[in-house]
Amino acid sequence: MLNYSTPAWENIRTIGRSKIMTLTIFIPVIGYMIIFNEQLIHLFELSENLFSSIKVTNSTDEDVVSEDSKTRLFYFYFGFTFLGLGSLLFQIFCPNLIKEHGSDREFIKEELSLMTIKRVNLILDFLNNKVPEKSDELVQLQNDISFSTSGISNDDMDKRYKSATINLMLMQWQYENWSSKNARRFINFFYGIGFLVLAIPSIEMFYKVAKAFIN
Repeated sequence: MLNYSTPAWENIRTIGRSKIMTLTIFIPVIGYMIIFNEQLIHLFELSENLFSSIKVTNSTDEDVVSEDSKTRLFYFYFGFTFLGLGSLLFQIFCPNLIKEHGSDREFIKEELSLMTIKRVNLILDFLNNKVPEKSDELVQLQNDISFSTSGISNDDMDKRYKSATINLMLMQWQYENWSSKNARRFINFFYGIGFLVLAIPSIEMFYKVAKAFIN
């Protein structure tokens, strides 16, 4: 039974397929080597001239990073770590069909002309195994599809067969799109927490910029 309370894979795919999000997978492993690098850590310092409340003191002729900058580093590290965990789960659990095709229309447009008797049978076997309670629609599609030993092309596919094949493809795509409910929940949780944590320093910076502008 499909569950519609959690965003489907096609919605998660918009974020999960981006190159930036894919790179966040490595943050939990090597992120600390980058974010806490001595050469980069001072990039998180805000302008002392603009924000007089932020002080950078000197100790033994070496710059000491302010507590605010250290806090921002932790926000970035944990924020990207949560995003990385979400992206890792996406790569593991998202069905290949959804990774390759962002919508059912795209799937049909790109794959219909490549459908053969063997592929149609594979889809039927897949749905029969994955959907315990055979729906009337699936039974009807099985009846409508006439099996033969020859391949299928748009030229020789009769109207009834083509319609049944399209509906069968739609059924497969929708099943895959709403599969693995728990995985989708965890991915959305990690993405949500990650973006929320990353937003905190941005909100704080906006407040300080606005305050400095007003003053």
